[in-house]
Amino acid sequence: MKKSVEDVIEERHITHGDFEETFSTACRLFEALTGNSLKPHEFALVNIIHKIARIKCGGYHEDHWNDIEGYARLGKILHSDAQATEIVMNISDPHRQWGETGEDDGV
Repeated sequence: MKKSVEDVIEERHITHGDFEETFSTACRLFEALTGNSLKPHEFALVNIIHKIARIKCGGYHEDHWNDIEGYARLGKILHSDAQATEIVMNISDPHRQWGETGEDDGV
């Protein structure tokens, strides 16, 4: 029986907890370990790459494909939220987006 993406996400929520908290924690651990930072939606991409590697190196397991769908869905949510937060921050702090000269400072 094929599971829906929603079913996979709900199962993982029960066994692994809140995805935003988990992804944020994983990003902090990754940074502590490597000295490089990841955003939570980028961690979703790392998990997708991991699942692709499993598919490439192992046999067919429907679970890998279901997890890719789930990570893609969660990454989309996190990336959308990050974009919305960046827009709000730029609106609330005009100097963040525009320098004193009024030129785009690339931030």
